Amino acid sequence: MATAYDWLQQLAKKGLSCPPVTLMRGEDGYVESALKDAFRAAGYEIETLDWKERGPSSDVEAACLSVSLFSPKRILWSRRPGPASKWSAEDEARWESIRRAVDGEQLIVLLQIPSDKRLKWKHLGDVTEIGLEVPLGAKRLWIERMNSLRKAGLDAERIRFLSELEADLSQIDSYVELWALGGDAWAERGLGFRPGTSNAREGASASGNPAFDWVDAVLAGDASRGIRYLDKLEEEGAEPLQLPALASKSVRILATLEDGRTPSEQPEFLVGKMKGVLRNYPASRRGRGRRLLQACAQLDRKLKSSAQDPCTLLRTLCQ
Repeated sequence: MATAYDWLQQLAKKGLSCPPVTLMRGEDGYVESALKDAFRAAGYEIETLDWKERGPSSDVEAACLSVSLFSPKRILWSRRPGPASKWSAEDEARWESIRRAVDGEQLIVLLQIPSDKRLKWKHLGDVTEIGLEVPLGAKRLWIERMNSLRKAGLDAERIRFLSELEADLSQIDSYVELWALGGDAWAERGLGFRPGTSNAREGASASGNPAFDWVDAVLAGDASRGIRYLDKLEEEGAEPLQLPALASKSVRILATLEDGRTPSEQPEFLVGKMKGVLRNYPASRRGRGRRLLQACAQLDRKLKSSAQDPCTLLRTLCQ
């Protein structure tokens, strides 16, 4: 079975010939985001529809039948198609209509299904299948890709260390970015990295990193929680200059969403997280993303030029 990584490699070389209908087995937010970004770069528009564990609705059928030779290339990314027991005769007729419409050129249908291989999908007909979940042996390939995209300059030893961490790819991508910003000094404090040893499993847990917890507190406007994580970071000897840069990534997306625009060239999982943050904001916090973006820029300048205590300055961002 081909994998999402295989598809990414082929898309990068503009050599992917997509089957008209593909089953994507499993779930991984980082992999999904990378695939969508690659498809968009290849000229595809993507429409995501949730089938809610039923057969295709009339909206799904209409989306497929509306494609013509003069339409942009489109991908219909469908989540949770239902098992055969949930399909009606009308669903089956719609599916046959959709199968006749897709051609693998102007229109491609991707059906995301659970990883459980005991579930059967014969009612979908003759389809290709790829795996979205990342096997342990392929984790290093994805980290090498992150290293290249972020121009982090991590060597084989550091990539191997990251591949041994018990963390998902979204977390590791953030670690690659932080490592690029803070170097080995950050990795030693934040992850327990020790040059010349393979000790990822003995190092700090990849989850619950106080730097990311601090960013979440800043976004939520939770001053007491933010200060608590700052105190912890100060105890660990974290480099203050890295923190506004880390927060700015999420804050920039949040500010863009507040303006009613769609963030471009940003990981989809992070955009989704910021949409959740925005939905939870009360009316009194509207515009917080733009205010935080300005505050991050001002804080960065002060940290680089002021003699004030860095942690005192960072506390102002939590308010």
